Amino acid sequence: MTLEVLPVDGYLDQIRQEVLGHGMVAVEAPPGTGKTTRVAPMLAGVSKGARTYLVQPRRLAARAVAERIAFEDGTGVGDRIGYSVRFDHRVGKQTQLIVATEGVLIRKLLQDPTLQDVGVVILDEFHERSLDGDLLLGMLRRVQNELREDLRIVFMSATLDTTWFAEHLHGVPCIRIENRGYPVRLEYRPLEPRQSLIEHAVGVTTQAAGRTEGDILVFMPGASEIHRTIRGLEQEPSLRSFEILPLMGSMRLEDQASAIESSVRRRIVVSTNIAETSLTIPGVRTVIDSGLARVLRFAPSLGLDRLELENISNASATQRAGRAGRLGPGLCIRLWSEVSDRARVPFLEPEIRRVDLSGARLQLYAWGEGSGEGFPWLESPRRDAWEAAGNVLEVLGAVEDGKITGVGETMCRLPLHPRLARMCIEAESLGCLREASLTAAMLSERDPFDRVTAQGPTGGMHTQAARSWESDCVERLHWLSRGREQGTTPFGRYNLNAAKTIEQVAKQIQSTFDKPELTRESQAEAGVGAMVEEHQSHPDVGVMRALLAGFPDRLARRRNSGKPQGVMVGGKGVQLSPQSGLRSPEFFLCIDVEGQKTDALVRQASGVRPEWLVGKHSQVRDELFFHPTQRQVVGRRRSYWLDLCLQETPVSIRDEEECTNVLYEAVLTHWESVFPKDDNSVMQWIERVRCLSDWVPELELSSLGTESLQEVAKDLCRGSRSLEQVRSGAWLQWLGGLLTAEQLRAVQQEVPERIEVPSGSSIRIEYQQGKPPILAVKIQEVFSWKQTPRIARGRVPILLHLLAPNGRPQQVTDDLSSFWSYGYTEVKKELKRRYPKHSWPEDPWSASPTRR
Repeated sequence: MTLEVLPVDGYLDQIRQEVLGHGMVAVEAPPGTGKTTRVAPMLAGVSKGARTYLVQPRRLAARAVAERIAFEDGTGVGDRIGYSVRFDHRVGKQTQLIVATEGVLIRKLLQDPTLQDVGVVILDEFHERSLDGDLLLGMLRRVQNELREDLRIVFMSATLDTTWFAEHLHGVPCIRIENRGYPVRLEYRPLEPRQSLIEHAVGVTTQAAGRTEGDILVFMPGASEIHRTIRGLEQEPSLRSFEILPLMGSMRLEDQASAIESSVRRRIVVSTNIAETSLTIPGVRTVIDSGLARVLRFAPSLGLDRLELENISNASATQRAGRAGRLGPGLCIRLWSEVSDRARVPFLEPEIRRVDLSGARLQLYAWGEGSGEGFPWLESPRRDAWEAAGNVLEVLGAVEDGKITGVGETMCRLPLHPRLARMCIEAESLGCLREASLTAAMLSERDPFDRVTAQGPTGGMHTQAARSWESDCVERLHWLSRGREQGTTPFGRYNLNAAKTIEQVAKQIQSTFDKPELTRESQAEAGVGAMVEEHQSHPDVGVMRALLAGFPDRLARRRNSGKPQGVMVGGKGVQLSPQSGLRSPEFFLCIDVEGQKTDALVRQASGVRPEWLVGKHSQVRDELFFHPTQRQVVGRRRSYWLDLCLQETPVSIRDEEECTNVLYEAVLTHWESVFPKDDNSVMQWIERVRCLSDWVPELELSSLGTESLQEVAKDLCRGSRSLEQVRSGAWLQWLGGLLTAEQLRAVQQEVPERIEVPSGSSIRIEYQQGKPPILAVKIQEVFSWKQTPRIARGRVPILLHLLAPNGRPQQVTDDLSSFWSYGYTEVKKELKRRYPKHSWPEDPWSASPTRR
């Protein structure tokens, strides 16, 4: 068979020589150069007696690439060329080149850390920087540096961030392949105001179909947009001759394959970013690009990954456009403006910096490097996400005291997320592995129910009240089995192809438990062997209990009976989706959660019976806490699941020290209302001490700042229970306790609370730090006082507010002698006329004082 000459062919000898001479080599080549299908078979014979692995990030791409290479090789898949993806392997004894996904090779490394039968590993589509890809490369580098100098690692990518590459893989030779390519003309068609993306994509695609040749590839961000776009296209009369197909990673491989095969009819393929790189869709001459993708990002506050709609990077936009120029001159219509195009980031942040790391960390624990310290990452993971992953593994029982457990090792052998693997292990011990495998498949594969057309089994929409069951997951299992006949379900229209995939994956999960050692390990550490007989006749209950084992940190408790709001382990608020059928269970697991700024939306939940909440995650503690309504410390006996309070009953307070600490924290929080600032005696004492501290610094008095006052409050908390008791406590006594005996005497003598005036009255002096002391007294009461009284060892004169008979200040002075000499005569004239019955002597120096 004569092969088409491709641009990479002229570089194969150079690539071979570089690979033979270096441990790592990079190949950068634009789409359409043939790097994926030509480089790998050429390198398959480089290491005699050893296999070559061509690693693809996606299952569909791995199988399609293997089929293409085998076709060009003139052999069948499984002969010299084979593939190995999750639950699907076509590899024979004579196979030299295996096209595999990253997870397959990671599990092989865990079983054979030296990779003795592998000579070359080619990491294709390296620019995608998947988490498994980064983990695999780190493991390969460790093997190469410490055990296998002869192991060869090849990176291949259509686009490389050359700055990043030079920084992180310095010294690795890079071979750049030029592509004759075909020009791709770019057009920008941004949305009009108030126009939806679906409406715009359908309109642009319809117009493009009438003025172009060949097939059309439309990039949309997710499954919902793809289905809506296809429905819109199918309603266009001008497109009736077109075959309109979806392409998503969640589809069955067989269905995905139909989208990448040649067809006699013109086609419109509406795809996610799965079609950006390694998959070649023959016949495409036009690309319609929404410029959007749903990107997984880890939310530390929620402890979960969530899909966020984002603009694609420049690199992705270039990749998508390149799909139109493989067969001839092409057209790419971008559904955004040319101005906004310049604001796009050059490359998408790698997954290791944005997604849940529990699966990767579990693999490293099995590898012996669970801490991650010293592991040769290309880029280190985020510290918060890495720690969160470790916490999840500990809660699942996969790790204990920094070491992987038997359950953890079993989880590693299952090609599932750690949560789903732990669930299946528990289910195997509970006698409901089949049902749990279906549940795991439903949670990891495409949803078998199309929510966009959700209808009830009788043809009408189910009302919210009509939905009532104990577990959304179990109910979905029931409808999965009978939906084939019904067609519609409470969760949406039954999707036969998705259901077939789920059944196939479930059988493959079950088959992994056929190994005797796997069964023994899972039963030995699951800790529920005694319950197997009980639950074998109740698979629904078994599945619900197995879900608890896989999602123990997702337990939530309703805030109010019958209401959809709840609080989850960790304190995060959640709210059940209207589509959930959980109406009565007080406790439920948040299985499928969509993070939001306020309460997270729980799309799938599963009830938990209180009697199941026992074991290592449960504990009972007597606790004291401040009751915000009662404004006092109360005691409660609380039962917990992790940090979620399940129930509580009142108990008496026995630990006085803890009670003091709890009350003191509440005092600090409510300081403005607890400190008795409206108690004049307390405030004047504080001001007297503060003023004396300023006026007579040699006394070394405390300034009674907030810190000192709060120390007094802490003393008042001892023996108290409520904020009111603290507020009404003996503040003066405790404030006095802050001073020495000498300082107390000085306060009483040098800044007296009151002073006796000539009339015999004892009048309060008003103190305020930073201002002179004030004595407000009637003029008649100070006749015969010749000088202004002084305090603070005679250093500070009292500021006299001399009052008229009506009690209003008539004169303010700190020089009484001067007032008698110069001011009194004028004041007397005025006041004597207004108050003739009062004493207004001519000589105030010798006149008798009077209180009247």
